[in-house]
Amino acid sequence: MAYADIVIVNWLALLLGLVVTCQAQAGQLYLDAAGGVSLFQVTAHDGDYIQRDLPHDLSLKSAAYRVGVGWQFNERWSVQGSYINLGTIKQDARFVADEDYNPKLSQCLANCATAPPYKMTDAYRGWELTATRTFPFKNWSLFIKGGGAYLRHTFSIVRLDTASFHENKGRFYSAIVGGGVQYKWAYAELDYYISPGSPNSFMGH
Repeated sequence: MAYADIVIVNWLALLLGLVVTCQAQAGQLYLDAAGGVSLFQVTAHDGDYIQRDLPHDLSLKSAAYRVGVGWQFNERWSVQGSYINLGTIKQDARFVADEDYNPKLSQCLANCATAPPYKMTDAYRGWELTATRTFPFKNWSLFIKGGGAYLRHTFSIVRLDTASFHENKGRFYSAIVGGGVQYKWAYAELDYYISPGSPNSFMGH
């Protein structure tokens, strides 16, 4: 398997969480703290850090959290700036050399039984800035949000039988769209992170 530099992620994950914030009056600062789970989508082509004809185990769920502050202009509009940890995707897999694998047919051609084991992780952290439009009702409200994020990811791969280690780091921007429901000081939301660029990377949430 060739260890070329990993290509920047294209699709970024769904974040589902429960958020607790301190209540704020119009024109006041508030605290935003969220915890939940990221659901990742892998965008790597067959043969690029994954050979689908050989044993592999992907973990596509990860704990995630967000911590930040916001400014509420009125009962309808607010902005938030936060640190975001989208979690880590993990894979245990076996690889053969590139010449021993046909990615177009998803078929191992040689040395399949002796393919060495690898462990991979790809972790995503960064900062985001979003604006929220709230639709208030009597005791609860709906909201939609949008904005952008500056994210960093760290991809590492270890060959377990030799303990050889390889790591790449990347930085990129991501758009954010989301929404949810709020009741008093607590709310639940679903956010989607998407980054323009090549779809071919080990991860793409």
